[in-house]
Amino acid sequence: MRRRAAGFRHSLMRRMFAVFLLTVVPILLGCLAVYHQGSNLAWQRGLRLVDAEQNYLLETIDRELTNISVSQLELTLDGDITYMINMDGVLSDYWHYRNISDMLDQLNQIARNNYWITQIRLHIPSMGKTLTSDLDLQPLMEECGQLAAQQNNVSIFYPVLDGHFCIVSCNPLLKGEEQYYIVTQLRFEQLAALLPPTLGSNGVQLYLGTGDGRTFFSYNEDAGPAPSGLADAAGQARRVTLDGKNYIARCDPLFYGQLQLVMLLPEEALGAETDAYRLTFELIGLGSIVLVACLIWVFYRQVNRPVHELAQGCEQVRDGKLTFDVPPMRTSEFQLLSDGFSTMLGRIRKLIDENYRQKILVQQMELKQLHAKVNPHFLHNSLLNIRAMAQLQDYEGIEDMTEKLSKFYLYATRTHREIVAAREEYEYTQLYIDIQSVRFGERIQAQVEPLPEDCAEVGMPRFILQNLVENAYKYGVPAQGAGLIRLRCESQRDAVYFRVEDNGTQFDEEKLRVLREIIETEREDGLPGTGLMNIALRLKLHYGQSGLLRLERSALGGLCATAVIPRGKDGDKSSGQL
Repeated sequence: MRRRAAGFRHSLMRRMFAVFLLTVVPILLGCLAVYHQGSNLAWQRGLRLVDAEQNYLLETIDRELTNISVSQLELTLDGDITYMINMDGVLSDYWHYRNISDMLDQLNQIARNNYWITQIRLHIPSMGKTLTSDLDLQPLMEECGQLAAQQNNVSIFYPVLDGHFCIVSCNPLLKGEEQYYIVTQLRFEQLAALLPPTLGSNGVQLYLGTGDGRTFFSYNEDAGPAPSGLADAAGQARRVTLDGKNYIARCDPLFYGQLQLVMLLPEEALGAETDAYRLTFELIGLGSIVLVACLIWVFYRQVNRPVHELAQGCEQVRDGKLTFDVPPMRTSEFQLLSDGFSTMLGRIRKLIDENYRQKILVQQMELKQLHAKVNPHFLHNSLLNIRAMAQLQDYEGIEDMTEKLSKFYLYATRTHREIVAAREEYEYTQLYIDIQSVRFGERIQAQVEPLPEDCAEVGMPRFILQNLVENAYKYGVPAQGAGLIRLRCESQRDAVYFRVEDNGTQFDEEKLRVLREIIETEREDGLPGTGLMNIALRLKLHYGQSGLLRLERSALGGLCATAVIPRGKDGDKSSGQL
């Protein structure tokens, strides 16, 4: 008897009995509290409901408006607009209106693909024109003068124009008459579709506007204008009284404080839930008492050992020993758990292996996607040059041009090798420079220093040098005067340094800082440095280290971009073998 008493004191039955009491007593007390406080619980549910829906709307609106702002800023900083403005008066009427038509189509496509946008307008003071997403070309609107007064040295701001909330962006690198503005006029009727039907049928009121009382959207307009004095309901739903009626209210600023979202849920919408809520908890309490008592008595003798063995298995898995095998169980229920545990271990081992392989495949796919980008404008301009030679009956020039162009695209379309010899990359880049020389003539001169002999067979990723030279042609040449691009290679014991320099006169320390920031943060936001960021990302993915693309001021006056190709352990070959 003493042994039984001592055993009972330390037995699992006693512990389960204690668990029974700790489970049943709180359930009984909770059911009693629910019986007397059902209305308060209904209010809490209403508060959570309003908080959840308000947070969802805040997140959705913020995300959509942020995406629109980012896309608009990318469009603002796109070189196509600057090119169209700079070439105004230089191109023929056909190409002038062709560029305008392309820009109108682009604005129209953006507006049609986003249901939050009513209209997009592009104001160009230097051209005296306004382009709209309605495919309309108008004289410069008076709105442009208002925007110039509100700009305040920022690249994006959010005014209210003609009663509509707008997103306005401009190029931070331009001043005065050279500046242009993109105005996106927004609409918010889509908010009605985001509300769940149950909440909409309960008489919820929703208002979206500004803190000074202007409203851009309201749901359940019969309720009147947006209420004021809800500062206490900011960030979390509160119980408030407005005009003698009780509401659950939530009022939050959003989108950098530019807008304000107000949600009101009437008290009468919650009263019908109180009785059902109370009855449900009473049934749950009684059912839980019976269920817990039965489970403790039935599974007492069949739980202790299986649980202990499964616990040992969990401890070994926690310690990283995934080869553990669970022994057979006596009962079918725990045998099912044992089989599931063994299956889980097998899946974990399989997932670890698949995850490792997947990371390798994703890395290879990212490299291939970065390599596959061949600029269609380059092919278009080359064909125009061949056409011009044909008109001048320069057959030798046509023969030379087509031969170089075919070699250029033959090299670009070979996909069986990711790593090539430096001499092949040098020859490919020389073909690109020769083709560009036909287009620009004496306007841009390119100096290519000979490749050192000890660097000729060093392996490197394809298209690195050509992309650096292309970036120099695109952004590094001054708008006026003769341009100069220089390509040279420097061999050192641990790495090979390929440098591309230009004489761009508009390059300063601020632009250098912006480019370095883009490369370090790997931001793909449409800025001119995105091409350089892609080159840096390719080098990082291939060699497993960052900092292989270095930017500094060139002695020529522009940018000097240096691609560092590490050598292999033998000091001669690159880490990527041919």
